[in-house]
Amino acid sequence: MTRSREMETAAFALKCVERAMSTRAFADYVSKAKSAPAAIMENGLLQTLAFYQDKGGDAEKGNVKPEALLAVHMIHWLSHPCPWRPGKQFLAKPEHGAIAELLKLDTPAYRRATAEVLELLSWIKRLGAGQSKLSGRQAASKAAEVKS
Repeated sequence: MTRSREMETAAFALKCVERAMSTRAFADYVSKAKSAPAAIMENGLLQTLAFYQDKGGDAEKGNVKPEALLAVHMIHWLSHPCPWRPGKQFLAKPEHGAIAELLKLDTPAYRRATAEVLELLSWIKRLGAGQSKLSGRQAASKAAEVKS
C-alpha cells in the first residue's frame, strides 16, 4: 500500500509520540516539540540537533532528556527511507554521526531535510498535544472512579 507523504510523516510521528509517552518526561517532550521549529528556524537544523544531542541524559538509568529523545526522532526520520526523496533517505548511516552526514549534504538537500524535519515536528506537536489531553482525561476519570 502506498501512502502519501503526509500520511507517512504522520505515521512516523505517531510512533515517536508513542515511544515518548513511555518516558517520565512526556509533557516536556511535547513542549520541546512545540519550541523546536523556532529553534531550527533561528539557529539551523545542524545547530539545533547538536544542542539537543548535547542535552543527553542517561539512557541506562531511564533518564533521557526530552531534547535528546527529540533529536533521536529527528535523526531517525532523516534516515528513514521514503519514496519521494531522491536517494530515499538523507542519512545513510546515522550511527556514524548524523551531524557529520548532514554536513556533507549540498544546500538544496539540506533545505529539504530541514523542511521535512519541520513537517515531522508539526505532526509530533499535534499528536503529542492530543495524547496529552487524552491521557489527562483518562487520569481524571480514573481519579473520579477511585473517589466514588
